[in-house]
Amino acid sequence: MTQNPLVSIIVPVFKVEQYLEKCVMSIINQSYNKLEIILVDDGSPDRCGEMCDELALRDKRITVIHQQNMGLPKARRSGYNVSSGDYIYFLDSDDFIELDAISNLVKCTKDNPVDMVVSGILIDGETKRNRTQIIRTGHYNRNDIINLMNSNFLFSKPHDCSAFPLYAWGKLINRNVMDGYFEVSTMFRYWEDVPATFFLMKKIDSMTITADCSYHYVVHDGQVTKRPTKDIWHYYVDVWDYLFKNDDERYFKKQLPERIWSFCCSKLWLSSQTLSRKEFIETYNVVREPNIVKQLVLDKNSIIQGPANNMFKFFMRNGWSTVHYWFLHYGIIERIKKLLK
Repeated sequence: MTQNPLVSIIVPVFKVEQYLEKCVMSIINQSYNKLEIILVDDGSPDRCGEMCDELALRDKRITVIHQQNMGLPKARRSGYNVSSGDYIYFLDSDDFIELDAISNLVKCTKDNPVDMVVSGILIDGETKRNRTQIIRTGHYNRNDIINLMNSNFLFSKPHDCSAFPLYAWGKLINRNVMDGYFEVSTMFRYWEDVPATFFLMKKIDSMTITADCSYHYVVHDGQVTKRPTKDIWHYYVDVWDYLFKNDDERYFKKQLPERIWSFCCSKLWLSSQTLSRKEFIETYNVVREPNIVKQLVLDKNSIIQGPANNMFKFFMRNGWSTVHYWFLHYGIIERIKKLLK
């Protein structure tokens, strides 16, 4: 690898007029300038396509691809197919990066030649801004990566989320390990990041995780996670099914059921606070129906235990949606805990 490698930054673009210029300008103004910037207009119905062309006039490093809408994973693949960088970096078009982001990541490859460098993340939205880095920073060899996979890669119980940032973005990835990546990611419409990152982690031999938080993830109402749970639940299920069927080493024997149960609980609690009882019941039936939920979470022998968990699992196994709704809506478990204290 050269001392100053070429970095290809791939930005899929779809319905982000409000955020696109800030995103691209954060790339153009990077302190590290050996960049190839690829904007993929994924058939955006607004002015995004024109904006991409206008931005390309400002910087000769920008290449624009216009294509019919095929979804985020395939847009990233289109960008990758025309890229020539030594390293690949994905950036979503409603997000942005600090001006030294790429420079700091590239420095890590000089200290320890690695297959992937992972930065910390800042969540920007309304009034909150916080770091999401909750695992050890530094250099990881293959054994370290295996230990991470076996412990809290997919789900960290104390934090109720994955310890590792599973997103495609915010990572500097050595081109040499990308073969096969898009065969996995393009199997999914949404949340392809998780199985694709899993694929990479099984493949790479070295990685550096930095304490530097240089990627700004911008929270807004247009994101797919803001859609009703019953409309997007099957996308979660597709990802969980893939992980279950392709986890030959059984890294996720405990982590996957815990992650699924966490999603079930959080989505149902939110639904109980924001939806009518009728709408909650519709969502409830969608959440409890998939085979993987029944097999890994609702089965009597599931590893998910504890009085409240067992009670809610009993409700879900038997379809007691109305009872479950009242328990969540009125916070009955929390009230009982207070009385016991």
